[in-house]
Amino acid sequence: MQCNTVLRCLKMASKTLTRMYNQPTERLPDGRTVGLLYKNPIDCLWKTLKAEGIFGWYKGSYDLLHLLVCLAAQAFPMTQDQWHTSYGSPRTLPC
Repeated sequence: MQCNTVLRCLKMASKTLTRMYNQPTERLPDGRTVGLLYKNPIDCLWKTLKAEGIFGWYKGSYDLLHLLVCLAAQAFPMTQDQWHTSYGSPRTLPC
């Protein structure tokens, strides 16, 4: 379960940085280039949360697939434990 949590956080960070890099920019008179939508990654996360909700952080078909795989990976050990308590150890399985 810890691995899934790390992957979810990395996905959120990746999505945030992608939004930061792809935002429109403006060149200031002093030569600096600044983004027009977000000031920093925290600002990007906050504005995305306000505009799209928490699922905006995980938007996209790959992210949805990743979320479903993570949920399935968390559900499998529970199913396996339930199987072993109902039918005994793996050596006595009816296969």
